[in-house]
Amino acid sequence: MEEKEKEGKYHSLPMDMDIAVHRPLIATCSQSDAQLRIWNYNTLKCEMVKCLTLHHENRPPEPVKPLSIAFHPSGYILAGGFDSQAIIWHLLMDELKQFYVFQHYKQCTKLKFSNGGQYLAIAQMIQTQKRVFIHNTYTLKKIHTITVPINAMICDIVFSADDSLIAFCCTEGFVVVHNMFTLGETMSHSQRKCIYTTCFVKSPNDIILFGSDESKRGVIRRVNNGDIVEKQDPVESRIMHGQFLTSEYIVAGTESGLLQYYEYPLKGKPYGDLNMHAGAVTKIVVSPNGKKAFSCGEDGVIFVYNVRTRGDKEVPEDIKENEVVPQATIDGLAGIVLVEKDKIKSEQRNLEELNIKFKELERDIDTREKQSALQWSENAKVLETEKKKALADLEGRLNTLKEELSKKEQHHTETMKKLEANHIAAVSDLETMFKAKIERETKNYMNMEQKMKERCQFLENEIEKREKGKEQELTGVHMRYEKDLDAFNKRIKDVAESQSKAARKQEDKLTWKEEENDKEMDRREMDLNKEIGEKKEENKSLLNEIKKVKADYDAQVAEGKRLKEEKMKIKSDNDDLLT
Repeated sequence: MEEKEKEGKYHSLPMDMDIAVHRPLIATCSQSDAQLRIWNYNTLKCEMVKCLTLHHENRPPEPVKPLSIAFHPSGYILAGGFDSQAIIWHLLMDELKQFYVFQHYKQCTKLKFSNGGQYLAIAQMIQTQKRVFIHNTYTLKKIHTITVPINAMICDIVFSADDSLIAFCCTEGFVVVHNMFTLGETMSHSQRKCIYTTCFVKSPNDIILFGSDESKRGVIRRVNNGDIVEKQDPVESRIMHGQFLTSEYIVAGTESGLLQYYEYPLKGKPYGDLNMHAGAVTKIVVSPNGKKAFSCGEDGVIFVYNVRTRGDKEVPEDIKENEVVPQATIDGLAGIVLVEKDKIKSEQRNLEELNIKFKELERDIDTREKQSALQWSENAKVLETEKKKALADLEGRLNTLKEELSKKEQHHTETMKKLEANHIAAVSDLETMFKAKIERETKNYMNMEQKMKERCQFLENEIEKREKGKEQELTGVHMRYEKDLDAFNKRIKDVAESQSKAARKQEDKLTWKEEENDKEMDRREMDLNKEIGEKKEENKSLLNEIKKVKADYDAQVAEGKRLKEEKMKIKSDNDDLLT
């Protein structure tokens, strides 16, 4: 068994729950909020919420707490038990229609429809009498009354699968089974200090019990002919409710909120458990096809489970195939509801009135359409007249505009011709001015170029003349130096020859002469070097002047090139202007 989906809290304390067979619906009720709710377990939605009230003649309605709820297998009838009465309702589209009230039944703690739906069992728990009344569901005739022989509260009422047996269990460990045909007791079992909360009838002498023992531990027992023949090991928490999932598995809800499931026949220990509720589990029901299970508890929560059977991991491989359960629930019946005849007639009258109003509205619409068509025709004629008038006005305006356009085109043509003539004259004048300017600039350039050439020729001649003069002067200086040197050498030679004769006598004087001669030679040599340096400086200044003249010449050449480029540019501009 696995959890499928959790629904949020809707009751502060759900006390009872029952399930329909033909429709996918469950019903729940709670004493704390005095509400009854209908749920669709396929869509997981609440279909109806009703606050149960008790009506008085001189007082406003007050909430009444339900003690038990029972859902007819058809899914269209509900029964509820209260402190002062029991009520049967028909479940309509959006309301509960009261069918019958059992005014004389008090403290109706448990109600149960038989599996076929033909019987309704009601448990009455007043202090003096604790009895179970069995009625025909449709005729409401009382069929049988069962009196509880001990002072104990009836916890559960069940029918056998074929409705041939009815059983109920009590808080004092008492269980009894009656035959519905003979109306006699077939079996009873009593276990003092035990509490049996749920029972399940297998056969006239065979019953499964859920509850707790004298030590308040949960127990599941199988009783046959009044004796316990099978039981599972007790669990720590009391079992509050139990149910068969399939013919091979049992599920039990405990006081601590655990759901434990067991293999059947009982083998001692639980097969598994789920810790679901935060309080005691108050009721467990299983869908007719055995595929879904539902539990509610004191925590105000309903859990919906998918039930896994053969072939799943939780079930051992050696378990035999389950017996095939026929599909009794019809999902489509959830949307099929009962409606009162008066309501249907009222809706039919409303529909007829709506049809009459619809026909009147159609006639009114036809009349309005005809009036609209007539009005539209008249408006169309007026619009056509206005259209023709507007077209005539537009045509006159168009002709006026055409005349104005023709005049403007003629004026524009004349203006363009004048502009063209003026442009041609201006271009001619500009060409004349430009040619004159070109001639003037060309003449100036040629004059400048001639001057530059003359200046360059003059400078070249001057440089050549100065170079020749310098060379001549240097040659004369060199010749004078050599001549003076030769004369000096000759004089030295003469002096040496004259003095060689009186070398000894004139030695001192000769020495002095030699020194004087050396000084003179040094002086002359210095003068010659100075003159040579001056000539070199003068030659260097001449070279600098030549470089300056060449630089001026290069600048004049560049200026000539620039003037040529300017001339070409002016010529190009003139060609563009002429173009």
